[in-house]
Amino acid sequence: MCFVDGQTTRAGCKRPLMLAVREHEHHRAAAERAKRTNMSAVAGALVMYVAPAPPGQDEPVNAVPLAAASPRRSREAPDWIPKVLLPQLRLCADLTVTFIDEKAVTKSDLDPQQNRLRLRTDGVRRLLPLLTDDEAAAANLLYDQPRVRRASPMTPPEDDDAVQGRKGMKRLGRKHGGLPMHVVASSNLSIEIKQLELSRWDGSQGTVIKGAGYHDFIGKCGFREDDLVEIWAFKQREFRNFGVNMCDESPLYIVLVNKQTRRAAAARGVAVAGPAA
Repeated sequence: MCFVDGQTTRAGCKRPLMLAVREHEHHRAAAERAKRTNMSAVAGALVMYVAPAPPGQDEPVNAVPLAAASPRRSREAPDWIPKVLLPQLRLCADLTVTFIDEKAVTKSDLDPQQNRLRLRTDGVRRLLPLLTDDEAAAANLLYDQPRVRRASPMTPPEDDDAVQGRKGMKRLGRKHGGLPMHVVASSNLSIEIKQLELSRWDGSQGTVIKGAGYHDFIGKCGFREDDLVEIWAFKQREFRNFGVNMCDESPLYIVLVNKQTRRAAAARGVAVAGPAA
């Protein structure tokens, strides 16, 4: 480059650089017009029609919020589930781990009188596709049940399988058991596994995780009121290829990840306790 009459020029050329740039842009624009003319000639009488934008949608692109313009990313399961838990359980490493829900632990979830962890309705909807009809029926989830109405609004809410009698005596309701499954929970020192049941109650229509030893299991895992817990689920189905059993059937696994202790439960030499009866 050199300077001629106060303007930058290309070496060996007397024309200013800006003039050369403008000539280049002029030639490129002419080429674009010729290209469009040729395309119109080929199309003949075909006229392109662009539909007008619906009312209220004629804003410029930069007016759309970034969160609305970009698709939402799906949640990724904690690393220790595929890297540590699945190999310990001898399940396929590429088994799909499904996000079920995220909830805050409530006082009733820790109450030994309730002896259950309640699942929210949205979480149950995400869990159902993992179950067969027989499994959903075992959990009392196959059909919608009519909600039981109470005679008096002063009657305490039903939160277990027992129905309050007129004289304060407990009258046992229908026993429908539940779907046996394994619940996995991460604690500060290890990963605990407990065999429990998934069931929906007839009266309150609440879907719960319950069973003998539930309260001791939750206490051992260090859950506290208001802890934010992610709930994940997976189940391996039997798969046979030309008569050869490639994958065995597994129980349904529900994983409770306490986000307050998630870092401590990361997969670094963490111990995995076997399923308790």
